[in-house]
Amino acid sequence: MAEVRSEAGGNLPAHERVAIEYAGILIQSPERIDDKLFAELKQHYTDSQIIEISMFALNYYKNHAFNTSIDLQPTDWNSNVVRDHDFGKPKGGDPTPLNAANPDKRFLA
Repeated sequence: MAEVRSEAGGNLPAHERVAIEYAGILIQSPERIDDKLFAELKQHYTDSQIIEISMFALNYYKNHAFNTSIDLQPTDWNSNVVRDHDFGKPKGGDPTPLNAANPDKRFLA
């Protein structure tokens, strides 16, 4: 968020800067969202668009938190989970962990 407030952030259009700032605060400490920030958002976005920005940011964070909790790296997705499993169920009833290639990771069986 420091980049958004810095000189580098000055290169961003105002609507992008406030959306990024809002999303960061929403994820890191939502209690810090104040009337001033919300008023600035409303200068650029409708209520529906603010809800959409909120849902996108929170969904992205949810995915990040989930992936971090089971130590799933972006490169793991194609090579381990999708190839070896169908919606979390091992193909052929194989009870091996989701990440059989690297069983020390925290995947559930």
